[in-house]
Amino acid sequence: MLKKKFDLKPLRGYPMEYGLMLAMLEDGTREWREELKAIGPDGIVWQPVPGSYSIGGILLHIAEVEVFWIEEFCLGRKMSEADETLFMSKEIDQYKGKWPTPPRKPLSYYYSILDDVRARTLKAVRKIPSPKTLKERRDTQFSMAWVLAHVVEHESYHGGQIVMLKELYRRREE
Repeated sequence: MLKKKFDLKPLRGYPMEYGLMLAMLEDGTREWREELKAIGPDGIVWQPVPGSYSIGGILLHIAEVEVFWIEEFCLGRKMSEADETLFMSKEIDQYKGKWPTPPRKPLSYYYSILDDVRARTLKAVRKIPSPKTLKERRDTQFSMAWVLAHVVEHESYHGGQIVMLKELYRRREE
């Protein structure tokens, strides 16, 4: 007797490509959240090396990247100062490996931020031009389909890091 069934159906109300990628994004989020489960504020701010990754820092980074690519890049909406402050945009520099300690808050605080961003994304994607539409940034063209795929890939990449950090934190004193 089967207990669970996993399937992926495009979210309704979007072009097929967007609906499928949004379904993938939602399922990927579900998956790493199931692995993370309950972890206290100490585990959320723990860094294996001072100034390096933490679960909280990565969660804020995921939120920032989703807002940047969907709202700012695709729709031309400048990220608000409130969002930049909330996401620690000026403090975190992933390209230089700069990850300050995030707020020592419960996991629910971070999930609330991510849930708000995801609701915004689901609404904003309805306004994004067709998947084949190209937009330039610096000297590169990006299709709207690529942007959404990148958001899915980005969260998946960092979701794995979050799960690994949880395990490292849990086993740090073994």
